[in-house]
Amino acid sequence: MRKLTLILLTASLGACQTVSYDSRVLSSPATSDSTSTNKNAVTTYSIGLYTEEDLDTLKNSRLFREVFGDRDVNEIRTTYTFPSQFITESTSAKTLKPQHKILWKTVSAESVASLTDEVEFAPVDKKEVKSPWDIAHSVLLANTKSFNQENPIFIIAEPDFHHENAFITAWHKSIEGETTNDHVPRTNYDIVQDRKKIWPGGSIPAWHMEDDKTQLFSAQKGIADIVDDMNRVQIAHLDTGYNPFDPLLPAYFQEEHSSDFTGQSGCSITGNGSGQSPGEQPSHGARTLSVLGGSNLNEYEHSSEALIIGGNPYAAIREYRIGKSVIHIRPKEMTEAIWCAIENGVDIISISAGGFPSISQRNVVNDAYDKGVAIFAAAGNHYRLPILNISSPKTVVFPARYSRVMGVAGATHDETSYADSPSFWSQFLLFSWEDHIAPWVLRGNYGPNSIMADNMISAYSPNITTSYAQHQDRISISLQGAGTSNATPQVAAAASLWLQQEYPTMRNDISDQPWRKAEAIYHALSRSAATEFPDYEIEKFGAGVLRAQELMRTSYSDIRSKLAKRPPSSIGFRWIADAITSIPPEQTIDLQLAFKLDMLITEAAQVIYNREGFDRLIDASTNCLNYAENVGDCLDNEVRLETIELLLGMDNISDNLRQHLTTLKENLSV
Repeated sequence: MRKLTLILLTASLGACQTVSYDSRVLSSPATSDSTSTNKNAVTTYSIGLYTEEDLDTLKNSRLFREVFGDRDVNEIRTTYTFPSQFITESTSAKTLKPQHKILWKTVSAESVASLTDEVEFAPVDKKEVKSPWDIAHSVLLANTKSFNQENPIFIIAEPDFHHENAFITAWHKSIEGETTNDHVPRTNYDIVQDRKKIWPGGSIPAWHMEDDKTQLFSAQKGIADIVDDMNRVQIAHLDTGYNPFDPLLPAYFQEEHSSDFTGQSGCSITGNGSGQSPGEQPSHGARTLSVLGGSNLNEYEHSSEALIIGGNPYAAIREYRIGKSVIHIRPKEMTEAIWCAIENGVDIISISAGGFPSISQRNVVNDAYDKGVAIFAAAGNHYRLPILNISSPKTVVFPARYSRVMGVAGATHDETSYADSPSFWSQFLLFSWEDHIAPWVLRGNYGPNSIMADNMISAYSPNITTSYAQHQDRISISLQGAGTSNATPQVAAAASLWLQQEYPTMRNDISDQPWRKAEAIYHALSRSAATEFPDYEIEKFGAGVLRAQELMRTSYSDIRSKLAKRPPSSIGFRWIADAITSIPPEQTIDLQLAFKLDMLITEAAQVIYNREGFDRLIDASTNCLNYAENVGDCLDNEVRLETIELLLGMDNISDNLRQHLTTLKENLSV
């Protein structure tokens, strides 16, 4: 009962607000006592500069030498794509165009505080800043007052929030110390975690790769004789690190190209990214890595004695460590890792993590697609409390929600949705936490229909076979892999198998249109997915359930003429963007106003995704807007006003957003 009490207590403390979103940091981060003790406080900001020349200007300035010094070194470059409603004739010194090159610089909260303190604010500006987003806006104000009002150095800024899902934290604490069962010895491996019997399937290791499921075993055989070290597909696995002592580490694992983004090294230092010591329980990253490419193939070559539990044991895989735990994720690390993958010629990215959107993350996702890099990301998980029927938000999270990413949802062994209950009566077995309640609580995210139809596919979970190695001298596996985290690497593996087979055919096409590589992968996966089963519906399964052998039968030549470039990813829903940008027609949107509006839209999206109930309202409007020919059919003044009222009723929005929404409300009420 202690376990159930922990979960119920979490719900009673705020089931409606399930993701920590610390937007009320009192005073500046450099001096606030609450910042030092709040594990979710913002410690860094991402600041966008217009060109590299601007960075040179900044580095030669007194502000940089005295305030920044050498502490803030992480820099990435992305293309900034403005939402279509922002594109207009500009009177700004920097002309507003559909795309701009932006250099993003990671800046510590202390440096940001010093920067804003450097400026002589007007009395109206000299007020206590309560929100990280207000601090981000103050950076731009400080920038225009320090340099040139018509030619600012900093053009956009956003706080790097630390996301923690309270339900996930409580669920993980509830199963601590109860994760391993008695060893089940086999000829060449031990099963140290048996399947969760409340969910169907899983008693046979690697069942999900058989021909009646993902067909990954058969698909692997198709490339075994055509792959070599000169043409091996490159995959970046973004997670919590790898286990260097794992006997099932991918046969062609690239430790020398792996990196740790949780510190300051980022892409500049390779040969790390493990985060695990001998004897520790394997990390989330080590387990999902084994689903992607785990095998002892390097010991047995092509012998039948090899144990293969990974979808593509022939791929060259590197680890980009983006967090110490998937329940504590900052978008900044993910953004830097995606950028690093692009810069280093990676073909495919697998991400078993997600959360809130960010501006820099959206930009780098767009760049990845333009460069032909296919990204696969988990749809996310939600947690439903037994009996009380309370759950965390169920809608697809970012980056899986972006239009240029293929998100991955979950399907069970019996081709039912992982979002649905495996057994109604199991929730009442409160005396059996580990075997019934804990696995019953965790479900896969889904929806809305328009997102699922355009860029989602499903693979299997739970009861997926993963490595569970703690020592190098014996292979240990678990049959309990769960969450959409374990479905995602199955799809990434299948994509890499197809790319290995089809790359020679598409090579000429993608030389001047690299986006066609990513789009061909997405298109082929969607076209080959299984939909002929009783429970199939787009909202739960997307394009269908992965079928790798059917994928391998789909040639690039068959789909070449059908490929169309996807529109750039955006932060969300036209519903919010249109409400936020309802400015008077006579007001010109110049560059500075466009960036400010984008910051406001992003904050609104982050806040609303933080609330259960709001996500379904968002999904309903998103579906309508995506399919309606006339935006007015979905978004009249009444809906806009309702949106604004909902946002104004939330106590954790920034003063900048509150002031803008208040003005919009007054204009719409006239």
